[in-house]
Amino acid sequence: MSSPSWLGYKQSLSFWGTDGVRVDSLAEMGTDVATVGAWRRRAATVTVADGSQRRCVYHQLSAEQGDAQQRTALEREVAAAMLIARSFDGTVWERSFTSLIGYNTVAREPFVIYAAADAPALAGLNALAIREQNAVAAALVRLVRLLEAVGIAHRGIDPHTTTWDGATVTLGRPSAADRIGRRRRPSGLGPWASPEQRAGSGRVDARDDLWSVGRILYRLDTGQDGPADRAPHDLERRGQLSGPLSRLFEVRAEHRPGTAELLRALRVSDPVDEYRRPFDPLDEGRKAYDDLVAQRLGGRSGGHRAHRPGGTPPTGTPIPPRPADPPAADPPTQGTGLFKWMRRDG
Repeated sequence: MSSPSWLGYKQSLSFWGTDGVRVDSLAEMGTDVATVGAWRRRAATVTVADGSQRRCVYHQLSAEQGDAQQRTALEREVAAAMLIARSFDGTVWERSFTSLIGYNTVAREPFVIYAAADAPALAGLNALAIREQNAVAAALVRLVRLLEAVGIAHRGIDPHTTTWDGATVTLGRPSAADRIGRRRRPSGLGPWASPEQRAGSGRVDARDDLWSVGRILYRLDTGQDGPADRAPHDLERRGQLSGPLSRLFEVRAEHRPGTAELLRALRVSDPVDEYRRPFDPLDEGRKAYDDLVAQRLGGRSGGHRAHRPGGTPPTGTPIPPRPADPPAADPPTQGTGLFKWMRRDG
């Protein structure tokens, strides 16, 4: 798929943002159009509700080639993207998911608009150091865990649409996302999509995405894609892939580890623990207290995970009483249950 041009013509667009507000925008559309089946993709610069301009990618379903099934698929995608936006916008994970700008599913040629990627795709980063590969692995598993927490699997994680800027991994558009437990629809290409996902057998599982994570990590480690239907023969020689991550290459989803189990095996913090914690105005103070105690003891921070960065008091500051931790709360459920496709069991 060729890269779209950012030079083009102006076109009026009417769409709905993630806040449900209709936006009438004069967009500058790119002239280079990438066509895949009934879909057209082009670059755009769109004026959004607050009057600012966003550099976007515009995905449009052709009226001539599109059908009712593809319109339904677009509606499922928008529902998933809205759930992600309403669950994670305004949190520390906001930049880890491609940002939905707007959509119009009732137009003659329905479309969806996402923010353009501002980091390179993982497919072009084959020379990462081991430390960087480990960081990408941890980030990917944590993101799959977060999506599982709100009840969906992405089903489209691959190195061509997943980006990394050296600090943040960002998943691509959730064009194939579906509710966990729903009957699988055939989707994706090998080796990135799991065998059961490509076959459309069984029910959607977060471990579908863990297969994709394993394949990306193998690509980063070897520069090769590996076989689509079995584990690579050289896993035992692949360093970190020979440990807990080796189970990501199990052909059957039920033989792969669960996301929480894998995070424990990797000794990586579970983001759902943070997701369950409500906003707390004393959070920064707790982190500052832990950092100050650690300084006095000559060690590192006690590991308190804050939602927002907190400053470290000067060494000479007296240590005040530590604020008590707040009680845990269930994960926020905004967006959950808003869409019919998430409520049906079919």
